This record gives sequence, structure tokens and C-alpha cells, in this order.
Amino acid sequence: MPSPDSRAVLPAVLSTARLRLRRFEPSDAQRLAELLNDRDMSRYTARVPFPYGMSDGEWFVGHVTEGEAAVDEGQAGEVVRAICLQQAGAECGQLVGAVGLVLPAAAASSRSATLGYWIGRDYWGRGIASEAVPAMLSAAATSPALCWVDCFCAQVVAPNVASCRVLLKIGFMQCAAFGDAGAGTAAVSKAELQSDAADEEILGFELSRKDALALVL
Repeated sequence: MPSPDSRAVLPAVLSTARLRLRRFEPSDAQRLAELLNDRDMSRYTARVPFPYGMSDGEWFVGHVTEGEAAVDEGQAGEVVRAICLQQAGAECGQLVGAVGLVLPAAAASSRSATLGYWIGRDYWGRGIASEAVPAMLSAAATSPALCWVDCFCAQVVAPNVASCRVLLKIGFMQCAAFGDAGAGTAAVSKAELQSDAADEEILGFELSRKDALALVL
């Protein structure tokens, strides 16, 4: 269930059966470096450099904090949540990934939001993305501040078959293919971050607002 936050486009915290999606904090930088300093993470995502160090984590936390503040003011930016486990046990509270939406300015002609997410390698195959992504999409689709969003888009590097399956399972439809990871409107270019996905083919997916509203959490 969402936690109320009248100042924000999306709630500060979203909860599912196993997960807690919260805003990133400066103390997350070290954990980000642990999870993302992995060549396969860079290969399968368009915005993760390799190697990935503490300074990259610090930059990311600052970037998404500024991005959400911009969105709350109706400007272009992004809203990103840290994916944390909330089941009882040793892993409770552990940050394991991220999910977010890149949004144009509210007054822009574009009516779509671009979804992005990643899960740390040690947590692959546990259905985490399949739980976190619908929670984010449902929150966005029901947000009065985002009533102008008509559809949600996603771009996946072709070798990332698991991510494609997640999107199709949720209800996304494949709509396009692009020559490389530079296609699209990500807030930060892959060239700037030197992602290993730079030369991979990109597959495009779309989900309508209506279908996002119908997601079962």
C-alpha cells in the first residue's frame, strides 16, 4: 500500500507482499556500488557504467533526488525507488534493485513515461522485478498528478531475455526495435555513462494507462 505524501507525484514508499519501494538515501551509495560493479549489469542496462564505484553511487543518489524534485514541479525528470526486501530474516531491509519512471514536463507534447528497472545479480530469478514493476506502474497510473500520462514505455537490450519476459508477463506489448541503446529519451545518455549496452539492439515495449490501472498487485 502507498504511504501518503501530498507533496510528491508518487508516494515516498510503496509496499507489496515482499518488497518495500522507497526513495534512495545518501547511505545507499555503497550498496549501489556492491550491486552494480558487475559487467553483466552494465551489459544489460543502458545507463550503468562498468566499473561502478562509490562515486557513481553518490552521483546516482543525487541525480534521482534532483530528478524527482523537478517532476514534483511539473518539469522533466524521473521518479526512482530503491527496491528493498521486507520479509522477516537476515535479508530484511536489504536494497536489491531499483525501479523508476523517466517523465517529460507535464506541459510537454509527449504523453508517455519511460520505465526502467534493474535487480542485483544475486537476486535474479526470485520474481522481484515482477512484483516491483507493477507496483510502480499502478502507483503512477492512479496518481492524480500524472493523469496526463497515456502510456508507459520500456526499452530493453535484446540479450536481456529475462527482462523481456517480465514485461510481457505484466502485459506490455513489443512495439519497436532500435539500432542501439542510444535510442529513446533517457535522462542521461549511455555514452555519458559508458554502458556496455551501447552497441546492443534495443527492443521497445508499451503498456497503456488503462492496462496499468488493471494490474493485479
